[in-house]
Amino acid sequence: MATGGKIVSIPDKAIELTLEPSPSVKLPATPGIKKQALPKNSFSGWFSIADVGKPGLYQITIPSHAWVDVVQNDALVSTVAFSGDKNCKSLRKSVQYDLGAGPAIIQISGAPDKSLKLTIHAAEKK
Repeated sequence: MATGGKIVSIPDKAIELTLEPSPSVKLPATPGIKKQALPKNSFSGWFSIADVGKPGLYQITIPSHAWVDVVQNDALVSTVAFSGDKNCKSLRKSVQYDLGAGPAIIQISGAPDKSLKLTIHAAEKK
């Protein structure tokens, strides 16, 4: 999916998002990472979900180092929890968010490659 794409609901499989050079991307919301902290020659992008559906805890997992933000109601959603392993090639970082029903935007900032696969799924509170 290209940056700026839209999906109907939380997907049941991984999404591959095509990213663009970070300086050229206009994200819908100011990311949580400071602009000067973005790696040089990195890639960023975003997509929207028309309806999250059931409110609750959701986890986004990515395979490489990048910053993940979720936007709902025109504001960044606070992170509930995160984990990561620099040495893991397939599940580098997981971030959890408490999402409400309705639309959401997923933003990726500072990725090392032009595309990034990610998963989004309901998570259990620990």
